[in-house]
Amino acid sequence: MSPDQLSALGQELGALARTNLPLDRGLAALAQEMEGDRIGRLCEALARDLGAGIPLDEALKKHDPNMPRYLVALVKAGLASGRLPQCLDRLAGHARMVHSLRQGFWQTAFYPLVVLLFSIGLLAFLISFVIPRFAEIYRGFMMRIPTLTSWLLSLSDISPWSWALLALVVVGLPVLVWALLGPIRRSALLRRLPVVGGMLREASLAAWYDLVAMLLQNGTPLPKAVELASDASDDPLLHQTGKRIAADLEAGGLLAESMRQHHLGSAWGAWLAEVGQGQGVLPENLMELSATCKAQAENRSRWLRMVLPPLVMVILASVVVGLVVMMLFLPMFRLLDALSG
Repeated sequence: MSPDQLSALGQELGALARTNLPLDRGLAALAQEMEGDRIGRLCEALARDLGAGIPLDEALKKHDPNMPRYLVALVKAGLASGRLPQCLDRLAGHARMVHSLRQGFWQTAFYPLVVLLFSIGLLAFLISFVIPRFAEIYRGFMMRIPTLTSWLLSLSDISPWSWALLALVVVGLPVLVWALLGPIRRSALLRRLPVVGGMLREASLAAWYDLVAMLLQNGTPLPKAVELASDASDDPLLHQTGKRIAADLEAGGLLAESMRQHHLGSAWGAWLAEVGQGQGVLPENLMELSATCKAQAENRSRWLRMVLPPLVMVILASVVVGLVVMMLFLPMFRLLDALSG
């Protein structure tokens, strides 16, 4: 279930829970309104189970095997404490935050990817149609061609099948290496990228801190909260690190010490966790950490959106247009120099 769908489900369930009306009737009405939608089908199934006396948390787990474990734990805690509407509202807020962070990443990457694909298409057009015409002109005039231009003109003699094979190797080899690295090494490699790596790390930490805080606020024990938040993380490295921290906590360790040992977050984050656990305000401190990481991720995303598109444009324009055009017209420049002399 995507963060967008999870946010919609949390909002709808929270609104129904606040009305103090039977949830099964409200879900049945909601299912009719959202007929055909995945959320609508889930609401219909939940309404049947609630009508049969099955608790909401068990019904959620029954009808969607991929339902996040933290969602089931949160609903169960809300039912036990009588704070189900507040739990579901908090869940919707968390899902909106995760959706916003993901959307920011794709907005940052979209424009450079479009420019890159356009440049590849332009280069293919030059090699397929423009360069062969220049080759015919130069051969017809029996002009003396510089080495660079000769190399460029020879590209038009390469068969389409050879280009297809080259493209397959250029694209397929990195994809194969990427697949062989495995999720942990891929995540570690992405984190080493300048600016982008920091943005991805801060976004993952923001979601993790926020989810741990939300689970703690609703009565989930700290080791279980860390385990569930780590299960929900899309970052394989954070997932692995969180699992190790949860195991340390189960063995009686302290959160801050385990965060330092496993290098989760910053030293300031570990200190805030230590102070929060000592003063009984751990959820509030984790929410503060989440807000800080979210702001840092958004700042990096904004910086990339300002800098990356023009940088990509300048580089690709210099290579695809400037270099290719210069090499194509180099014989013309020499001819003009000879005529003027």
